[in-house]
Amino acid sequence: MMFKILGALFIVVGCGSFGLIMAYNHRREVFALEQMIAALDYMQSELRYNLLPLPELSEKVIGITKGVVSKVFRYFLEELQKQVLPDAEICMRSALEQARDVPDITKSCFEVLSLTLGKFDLEGQERALSSLRQNCYKKLEEFTKNQDTRLRSYQTLGICAGAAVTILFI
Repeated sequence: MMFKILGALFIVVGCGSFGLIMAYNHRREVFALEQMIAALDYMQSELRYNLLPLPELSEKVIGITKGVVSKVFRYFLEELQKQVLPDAEICMRSALEQARDVPDITKSCFEVLSLTLGKFDLEGQERALSSLRQNCYKKLEEFTKNQDTRLRSYQTLGICAGAAVTILFI
């Protein structure tokens, strides 16, 4: 009997943990998208007023961002510095491979950014950054719509699924 109770407890805790992990991943994606938008805003402003080269711009972005976005830009800067004639797209793809924990939506934003970095004149670069920023913001809005309800649902469903599985086994 004790093993059944212990097993039931493990099932409920395991399923509940799954719900908590889903909620954690959701929050992590939101934070990464917010940091990505901040980075794009900063890059656009710096390009407009200071015309910084890409390595210096990346270094400044590292200083103002946190988490996985800062990590990707750090790897990106390292890749830019390693190559004699750096190709920004290749450097960004390499940085994304090194930073394996980038959430999916944020990763897609970085991939789009890699297609535009260093490819246009100032006006074109500003338009590309602005367009990407708007796209990231739309994704963030969609992702955070009814966020509280969704997070509660993840957690509740995890616990309820654990309880249901436990009832089936007992």
